[in-house]
Amino acid sequence: MDAVIKSYLPWFAALISAAVMVAARLVANGVVAARREDILVDGSTTGAVPRWISATYLAGSVGIFISFVWSFSISWWAPVVAVLLYLVTALVPSRIVAVTRELGGGPYKKCTRCAAVRPIDYFALDKSAADGHSALCVACADPATWARVQQLKADFTKR
Repeated sequence: MDAVIKSYLPWFAALISAAVMVAARLVANGVVAARREDILVDGSTTGAVPRWISATYLAGSVGIFISFVWSFSISWWAPVVAVLLYLVTALVPSRIVAVTRELGGGPYKKCTRCAAVRPIDYFALDKSAADGHSALCVACADPATWARVQQLKADFTKR
C-alpha cells in the first residue's frame, strides 16, 4: 500500500501546485479589477499586481514542472497528468491581459467631473493643460454635442 501512495505523490504535488496557481490568478484578477482605472490612467500594467502574488504563481508553475519531471518515475505516460493540470489552470482567464488590450487603444484620462476613465480622444485639446487636453470629457463639457455624437454613432451602426 505504501508503494501505491508513493507512486501517486507526483500527481498530488501537481494538483496542489495547480490549485496554488489558480488561487494566485484569482487574487491577481481581484487586484486588477480594483485598480483597473488607475492602471488605465497610468498607461502601464507594470506593478499592477503585487510581487507576492506573482511569486506565488511562479511557485505553482515550478511545482507543476517538478511534478512533470518526477512523474517519469511512475511511467512514460504519467507526465500527461501534470500537463493536463497545467492546461486546466489556463481556464481561469487573466484580467491583466484584458487591461493590456485596452491600453493598446492609446492613453486614457480621468474626467474631473464625472470621474469616468475614457480614451484621451474624448477630451478637447487645451494648450494650457499639462497634458494638452481639457480636464472635462466631451460629455461633461458640452452635453448637447455629446448627445449628437452618440446619435450619429447609433445611426452609423444601424447601417
